[in-house]
Amino acid sequence: MNYTNSMNRIYYIIAGVVVAAVALYFIFGREAAEQPQPASVPTVAVQVSPISSSQQTFDFSDLNSVFRFSGKLPEGLTARYVPAIEAIDISNQIFIRHFEADRFLTLSTVNILLRREGEVNGHAAVWYEIDKKAGVPDFPNQPAWRSQRHKLVDIRLTANSPSVFYVIAYNPEFSEHEFNKFLEGLVFHNDPGSFRPPLPDAEDRITKKPFGILVSPDNSPIQPEKFSGYHTGTDFEVFEGETNSDTEVAAICGGKLKARAQAQGYGGYAVQECLLDSQVLTVVYGHLKLSSIALTGVYLAPGDKVGLLGAGFSSETDNERKHLHLGIIKGITNDIRGYVQNQSELFKWLNPEKMLRF
Repeated sequence: MNYTNSMNRIYYIIAGVVVAAVALYFIFGREAAEQPQPASVPTVAVQVSPISSSQQTFDFSDLNSVFRFSGKLPEGLTARYVPAIEAIDISNQIFIRHFEADRFLTLSTVNILLRREGEVNGHAAVWYEIDKKAGVPDFPNQPAWRSQRHKLVDIRLTANSPSVFYVIAYNPEFSEHEFNKFLEGLVFHNDPGSFRPPLPDAEDRITKKPFGILVSPDNSPIQPEKFSGYHTGTDFEVFEGETNSDTEVAAICGGKLKARAQAQGYGGYAVQECLLDSQVLTVVYGHLKLSSIALTGVYLAPGDKVGLLGAGFSSETDNERKHLHLGIIKGITNDIRGYVQNQSELFKWLNPEKMLRF
């Protein structure tokens, strides 16, 4: 009798557990399964950029040179170029446009619900919350959420007028925290932090002629010496093993290549025009193989290839040793001198070693 009662209790317990589990499924599991799923956001038809989906840090000027900044993509997102309106779409979550003006502008087609001035990484900026005015057609070639209420920030590239402005908007369904992280990671090409060394291990290559050194045929660290005066740039020497191999020179800043030519004292040289904050700079890369230099008019981002160092003691270097002369001059100029005779003239040039934060 006791054995039978015990078995009955066990059966009742098991049956109760099963009934409870079924009940819990119908109460919670079925309810969760019936919850409405978020509507998918329409995809804009765009031209895919050559950026790998696994790449997280890249330069946006690769898509169009007007986008003069680099940054990190939020995890899992990719950048695409929208040629019809010269815009960048980042996986339908962040949308970037640009305009050129003297001041911050707003479209007459939107209502401004919020406006706040500030900065993004040292650049003047204005945050907005907007929505499209009634009766205005949806914005073409843009994600659907751009025609709905959303937030964005306009960022001014320079204090110059006119300046390029970047309009960076984000999907209301996208994390505001992730958007702010994206903004914090942007490095603009006129930021000092965007400047790159022209050669690997550049600091270790400055062994003979730094910026401002006074040389003459009698006291020069290079013998024989045919120049005299105050050095307007910095010389970067080649390492052992690079004498007879191709040595690639990288752009130190973002800007268009303005000239490439052959000149006495340099052999081949290239001239690039860049910005430092709002100051225009002329950058001279001397002793290059002329045929290797990028085409004039091409925009070079920091780190892009300018050309190859010329062969030592050949016409490519005007019979100088194989090395790079890097000069940085304030303003737009045709002055490519490697030396000046008076120290007071050096104020026109900037010290590359300080610019590149050695």
